[in-house]
Amino acid sequence: MTASNWKIYIPTLFILMNILSTDMLKAQNAEEEIRRLRMLSNNARKANDIERICKLFTDNIIIVKGDSGELIGREIVKKYMAKLKTQSPDLYFERIPDKVIIGEGNKMAWEEGSWTGYNKDGPLVDYAGRYSMMWIKPTTVGR
Repeated sequence: MTASNWKIYIPTLFILMNILSTDMLKAQNAEEEIRRLRMLSNNARKANDIERICKLFTDNIIIVKGDSGELIGREIVKKYMAKLKTQSPDLYFERIPDKVIIGEGNKMAWEEGSWTGYNKDGPLVDYAGRYSMMWIKPTTVGR
């Protein structure tokens, strides 16, 4: 599969629903906690550890991909990630947040930044862009 074919599979626009770990409930600074979780997510992505990545997602996660396709639900996202891993085992993505805005009441947060795709040779020029994400505390979604 060529690099240009991957463009349509990359979730670049929005990851609308994502959940903070229970550690967020104890965090003194919600923004620092989100940035810490982003780092953990990036590390899991680099290791291609789908289970660790998906632990941060709500059961009803919605991802809007760059080709306007949607992935709805944690299990669908896991299957999609497994397919990508099979097709290109050394491909991974890193997200670097530029901005984290904590909502009133500290129950939700908005994250936005830039993303880059990598493989064993380094950054992929054709796989880069902007992303945005909504974080929700577990108590907000009835857990």
